[in-house]
Amino acid sequence: MTLSKHKDTFNTETSKQNFEVGFFVPPAEASSNKLLNHLTNKIREELPDINIVIFKTEQPEYPRIVDSPTLLKKDFLHRKMLEDIVFPYLSENKYQNPNGILLPPELLAEQNPGRVRVITAKNPNSAHFIYSQITGNSNLKMAFSVKNLTLFGCKFIKAVAEKNGPGSLINTHPAALPNIRGLEGPFWTRVLGESQYTTTMHAIDEDIDTGPIIDYVIKPINGSTERAVSMYPLDAAEDVANMIFKHIHLKLVRNGKASAINFQAQDKVKSHYFSLPNEEDLEKATKKGIQFSDESDIINWILSNYSNSETHSKHYNMLTDLLNDAYHNGFTNNSYQKPVPRELKVNV
Repeated sequence: MTLSKHKDTFNTETSKQNFEVGFFVPPAEASSNKLLNHLTNKIREELPDINIVIFKTEQPEYPRIVDSPTLLKKDFLHRKMLEDIVFPYLSENKYQNPNGILLPPELLAEQNPGRVRVITAKNPNSAHFIYSQITGNSNLKMAFSVKNLTLFGCKFIKAVAEKNGPGSLINTHPAALPNIRGLEGPFWTRVLGESQYTTTMHAIDEDIDTGPIIDYVIKPINGSTERAVSMYPLDAAEDVANMIFKHIHLKLVRNGKASAINFQAQDKVKSHYFSLPNEEDLEKATKKGIQFSDESDIINWILSNYSNSETHSKHYNMLTDLLNDAYHNGFTNNSYQKPVPRELKVNV
């Protein structure tokens, strides 16, 4: 589908209130935050009749992560660094976004008044949440789950489907479906010897990663994603955002009916579910040359995406010090200790 270059409006005689698209995301996670920033810019510029609501879900504390130095380090690099260091720093300094620098959800809302709002979704499956945000919110027309590990219950899924129809509750899964369902898809992609990474966009049903497939993003395994598995979601974030934007455009702007969206049922024979890898899985992968996380690559990615050494050198230098201090002093003995609070504010 070719998207028009002009700003689109709805082809319906609807109310004057703007429609909303929801995104269920972790409170702090690098790739989903980049995706949100990219989508916010595209929707703000090209779809003036659509607003964004960011639902911040709680990250489950899996015992296997706590017991695994490798998984704990990955969680620290992708989540804790943002949650404990970068987001508080940017929020305290009311960091502006003149040069494409990524912003936390709250700053995205603050700098896009009336277009973006943020809601903490501790329990999306509660009756109160379903009524207040789904069935009782006439403006919310579709929702996406992006790196969100909170499972939606049957009542939630049914409420969205009955209200907004097929293709209105979508998951972006970082692996090829139906072959690789479950957790840590990029890792299992490498272990299985695939030559490319895949993110699958599929409708959410009552099982895990089994709903009809809508679209894919495919990227070859090379560069930083070849060196470290966990770099793939960061590398693919903008492409996944563009895929989501295309679906929003088709379903809402072009008034797409179910028949206009190409739903492809998954082949159950090819379906395989994978859980979190254990230390034995990770050690075997390391012996094959598969690296899970590269701290230097990820820290450099965070610095380049959340600051700018040329236009915001003081912020860049302060964040560099904070991240390096956190990694070398906070992540010790294969366990994570939250950094001791220190003065973050920089006068510019």
